[in-house]
Amino acid sequence: MVSICYITEEVLGSVRIPVPKKGESRKDFISRCIPFVIREGTTKDPKQATAICNSIWRKKKGVKKSTDLQQEALNTIKDIQYLVKSIKKMSVNK
Repeated sequence: MVSICYITEEVLGSVRIPVPKKGESRKDFISRCIPFVIREGTTKDPKQATAICNSIWRKKKGVKKSTDLQQEALNTIKDIQYLVKSIKKMSVNK
């Protein structure tokens, strides 16, 4: 039995997508998802199906792309630099 959830979007209507099963590995999910996405007609391109399935996996598992993590790290560094400058200014003004 395949686990299915329905996502409704205004532009696309209802789209059936597979969801990762509890305890299912990423590799097993992607292997199961690609044929499903192609069979449902979402795309005929296996590379596009792979991208769709990877996106589903990340969203369902809460995994962020490395670029998102890098941006968060840069933002944190900028925040720390700002705080350090603020503290230094406060120390000078005493």
